[in-house]
Amino acid sequence: MQSYAGRAERGRIVVGTDGSPASLVAVRWAVEAAEQTGAWLDVVLVRLPGGETSALADHVLLADLVALVREPFPEMVRTFVIEGDPAACLTAHAHGADVLVLADRGAGGFLGLRLGSVASACTVAATCPVLIVPADRRRFPDAELPDAAPAAAVAFGEEY
Repeated sequence: MQSYAGRAERGRIVVGTDGSPASLVAVRWAVEAAEQTGAWLDVVLVRLPGGETSALADHVLLADLVALVREPFPEMVRTFVIEGDPAACLTAHAHGADVLVLADRGAGGFLGLRLGSVASACTVAATCPVLIVPADRRRFPDAELPDAAPAAAVAFGEEY
């Protein structure tokens, strides 16, 4: 695996996940964008303090989630399990990133909301652009994913 030494030249995409089907779609989009741009990809799972699962179980979940998205495990992907407030941890981890990618909704909360509380808080607090992957993609999980190149090019300041 490569070190972070070349991050500035390669760019960095951060994607938050909670293991939900919606966040899997966001991770798929982020993996595709990282492959197309050559950027580093940080897949971040934030666990609440005193959560129901162990840190080890969360690391296994995260590795399994990334393996589902792309085999073999891409070398540009790094995974992180962080404990704390999800929005605060995600925005802190994404500081200096080119883009923070999130699902519009996670595993909790009210189903009628168009934008979950974590995604909403991140759009306000993040110091980088935040890309929200819409819920409609969950309805067609086996459909071909949209081309990430246009949005990735904008995030990285390139012409498309």
